[in-house]
Amino acid sequence: MEVTILVTLLWSKSLLNIKKFNHILPAIQKISGLIMILLGILLLNWTIPLLAAYLVKIVPFSF
Repeated sequence: MEVTILVTLLWSKSLLNIKKFNHILPAIQKISGLIMILLGILLLNWTIPLLAAYLVKIVPFSF
């Protein structure tokens, strides 16, 4: 029962936060569309492995 009340409260608060960002959703959709087109071009040119190798050199991974 307590979990249901907690989930309901969090859901209602998240809906209020989502409504605040409605004015920037068209820009987010356009940017994500451009990213998808760019990734499609990279996929057709077989340059994604080159990009991945470049990112491995730049981003430090230490475990």
